[in-house]
Amino acid sequence: LYVRLFVDEVVAGTTTRRETVLDRGTGGGGLFGPVSRYGGVLVYSSDGKATYQRAGDLTLAAGESIAWQSMAGTPPLPADKRITGQAYRLDAFPASLVAEGTVQFEFEAIPGAASVGAAHAGAATSTPSVHYFDGGSWQPLNTSIGAPTSGATDTLLASAPSQGTGVYAVLYDVTPEQDLNQIWLPLLRVP
Repeated sequence: LYVRLFVDEVVAGTTTRRETVLDRGTGGGGLFGPVSRYGGVLVYSSDGKATYQRAGDLTLAAGESIAWQSMAGTPPLPADKRITGQAYRLDAFPASLVAEGTVQFEFEAIPGAASVGAAHAGAATSTPSVHYFDGGSWQPLNTSIGAPTSGATDTLLASAPSQGTGVYAVLYDVTPEQDLNQIWLPLLRVP
């Protein structure tokens, strides 16, 4: 998708043109109508780490679609949460196509997290869970953690019920003492 905007304005300089380029690429294994799927639906992201699954038959008319979009940025996280991997947007037209089903995310195991069975001082003690961004805040979803079908030893698979179109990510809790993103600078005094 390419958008070019022209603005009428009084300009002191010689260039008045303004442009923006928007990317609406979906990549991966999107599902675009017209098409029919029997016995279930599987849609995956371009990196293969996010999937949407739905049981039953599905027929999409021309112009209807289901796809994952990788997000370059993430909506603001709560202070006590960190993201593992990246956020993804589940996109569907019409949105009712993904109102039910399951979303799954493959992510790297977090050292010391409860989900990998290790516990030591200073480690995260929460189990990562799928969260849905409702436009105002991140909502935790009922999540099950398991081994991915790929058999990879350093990754886990988080599964949760679909909340429809929107932004999803795997988040985990940290306390201020565990926050690895803190920077401590020395106090300098000038004589």
